[in-house]
Amino acid sequence: MPPLLHSLIACTKRKMGRPKRDSYADTLAFYKRKAKECPKGVRLNLQRQKTLRIQFTNPTTGKPIVRSANEPFTDEGIINAINKCWDIKDALKRFDSDGEFWAWFDREIVGNLRG
Repeated sequence: MPPLLHSLIACTKRKMGRPKRDSYADTLAFYKRKAKECPKGVRLNLQRQKTLRIQFTNPTTGKPIVRSANEPFTDEGIINAINKCWDIKDALKRFDSDGEFWAWFDREIVGNLRG
């Protein structure tokens, strides 16, 4: 499809109230905007331009740790990964022991990885 025609169609879709993001660049721009919504101390990272990962402080060692968000690099996957960041932030405050946190992490975050 010629670029001008593609732009015209995209513009028409936006005017009709149905915004359509269908390119990698649009998803990347969405990620950059939404990643700023992560809580302090928990970050969303993009690895190799396609894998969403969550970085937080390991409660056992006190050092940064990176784990897979196991979400696809789509608008919905980005939103789900940000929700997981908030869940991790809350869990880090809520649990008194490292064992409780990691049991929760395995059940709630890793358990979600398997569906």
